[in-house]
Amino acid sequence: MSSFGPKHFAPAAWFSIDADAGTPVFFDSFNCSSITDNSAGKQTANFSNALSNNDFATAACCGETATISGFGNNTPKTTSAVSLRSNNASGVATDSPNLDGIVIGDVT
Repeated sequence: MSSFGPKHFAPAAWFSIDADAGTPVFFDSFNCSSITDNSAGKQTANFSNALSNNDFATAACCGETATISGFGNNTPKTTSAVSLRSNNASGVATDSPNLDGIVIGDVT
């Protein structure tokens, strides 16, 4: 059994984003430097400090006007950012006024 330290019990990054603000903005975040607005319902959260590898895990949720259709599904995954996708109930890509996410992995 390997030993565990504090880095194994804390997220590598987390964020709360208003993606419906015209230009997406962070309400608050940890280890996130900026948000790239790719198009409606598609944003990228860029990390301040890169992750050690691209084997990280992700979880996300968003406000009632949209649902998460993809998170952490960079193709291929990168150590410097995580992609976000949200749709409305009809499956149409739409920006969410409250998009929250967490990334679990090792930071360099």
